[in-house]
Amino acid sequence: YPLYDLRAINAKSPVQLGYKANVFQGTGEEWKNVHLKLSTANPNLSGLKPELSAWYLDFYVPVAVSSRSYKKMDRSVVVGYGYKDGEKAAGEMAMPAPAESVAEYVQTIQTTLNTEFDISLPYNVSSSNQPTLVDIRSYEMKASYQYSVAPKLDLDAFLIAKATGWEEFSLLPGEANIFFEGTFVGKTFIDPNSIKDTLSVSLGRDKRIVVKREKVKDFVSRKAIGTNVRETSAYEL
Repeated sequence: YPLYDLRAINAKSPVQLGYKANVFQGTGEEWKNVHLKLSTANPNLSGLKPELSAWYLDFYVPVAVSSRSYKKMDRSVVVGYGYKDGEKAAGEMAMPAPAESVAEYVQTIQTTLNTEFDISLPYNVSSSNQPTLVDIRSYEMKASYQYSVAPKLDLDAFLIAKATGWEEFSLLPGEANIFFEGTFVGKTFIDPNSIKDTLSVSLGRDKRIVVKREKVKDFVSRKAIGTNVRETSAYEL
């Protein structure tokens, strides 16, 4: 499972991305001094492309039968859709089944569809629920910094790092630890499927910035128009 470290030395430096992996194995044997090759491919996902079939629609026409003829007919004709057991309507399609840092020791291999990390440094991986942390790569991303405030929800100012160029690193969805100025400030989740061109990371609160939100009494009004009431409020930030 992928794991990341996002580090910023200060509000003027690039963001360092540490690409790591938690490696598990449950074979019952201890892996000692093994050669690991990690891949971004997911073997649990089917590699077969889906086939889109035509969806035929029709009107249901009930079959009128008399009580006398009902006794002679196959019950499936009446309670079904007008077809005997084992027969299907023309065009009826069967529903498909549901789809089931040691960076200097790492060689990155870009294949046609995936990325592989060939790690030459040997590792010991025990057969247990305890993961073995493997350092893969360390990348540097250009970043710009800005403050963001939402005084209606929180009066603190948050420093935001906006990093670009993450698309080149073949990231997978995973948790990330955030460090700013050498201090751990929190966790976030990186999902490449939902990130646009910029990776935004909150680096924490800056208590040196004071934010106030006060209602301006001169702009507060309340008017009744029939059964409707219109209220107007204004705030000074």
